[in-house]
Amino acid sequence: MVTYEYTKNKKKSRGDEPILYYCKEDADIKPGAVFGPVIRDIYVIECNTEGYGTLRINGNEFKLKPGCCYATFPGQVTFLTSDEVYPRRGFFCILGGARVGEILQSAGISEKSPFASPETFEIVTEIIKKLIEMKGENGLGAELRRTAYIYEILSAFMLGRCVNDKDIWLERALGFFEAGYQNNISVGDIAADVGFDRCYFSLIFKEAMGVPPHKYLTSLRIEKASKLLLETDASIAEISESVGIDPSNFSRTFKAEMGISPMQYKKRHGKE
Repeated sequence: MVTYEYTKNKKKSRGDEPILYYCKEDADIKPGAVFGPVIRDIYVIECNTEGYGTLRINGNEFKLKPGCCYATFPGQVTFLTSDEVYPRRGFFCILGGARVGEILQSAGISEKSPFASPETFEIVTEIIKKLIEMKGENGLGAELRRTAYIYEILSAFMLGRCVNDKDIWLERALGFFEAGYQNNISVGDIAADVGFDRCYFSLIFKEAMGVPPHKYLTSLRIEKASKLLLETDASIAEISESVGIDPSNFSRTFKAEMGISPMQYKKRHGKE
C-alpha cells in the first residue's frame, strides 16, 4: 500500500522561494530496514555518508553507496531499503518551494537521474551539518542564513551538470545587457559572466534570440536612446554617451538601426 506523507507544522511558504522544513542526521537505521513506498509533498535531499541500500523512484531502481547525493520530488513514489550487513547512514534535509524543483530540474535531476555529481556530495553534507547546528536559532538573521545555505545546496547540484534549460543562462545574459549597456561592455564580458566561451556563447545566444549578441546589444542601446530622445531634452552627445555609444558613431549607428537620423526620429515621433 502506498502511503501519502504530509510534512506537519510546515512553516508558512514565501511564495515559490526555497524554504527549509527539517534537517537531520540519519544515523539510526537498522540493517535491512525498509521505508515506503511513500508519496511526499516535499523535496528531499540526502547524502549517503556510509553503508549501502536501494532507492526506488516511480519504479526506477538505484543503488546507494557512500559518497552519493540524491534528491526526490513531490508526488514521486519512493521506496528505500537498507543493506542487511552495512546499513545506510547519512544526512538529509526537507525543502519546500517551487523554485527548488525548478533548479533541481535545470541541474538534470529527475526520477530517472536523481543523483548529483560526485563533487556535490561533500559540499551538501557540510551545509546540512551547518543547518543542523542552527536548530533553535530564530529571527530574521537566522532565516536569511538558512535561505542562503539552501541556495548553496541547490547551486552545488549544478556542479558537473549540463544545464539544458536555456532560461537560466539566457536570463543572466539579458540581465547583464540591461544592467551594463551604458558601459563599455563586450560580448566576452557577458560570456564570462554566464560561464561560457565567447564563441560558444555567441552561437547559442543567436540560436535563442535570433540575432548575435553584439547586434542585440546595439539594438538595446538604440532602443534606450530613442526613448531618451523623446522623453528628455538631452543633447545627442549626452544621449550617445549615456547608452554606451561613441558620439562620433552614434548618428550612423542610429540610422542603420532605425532607418532615419536621430533628429528626424525626434521630430517625427516627438509630435506624436
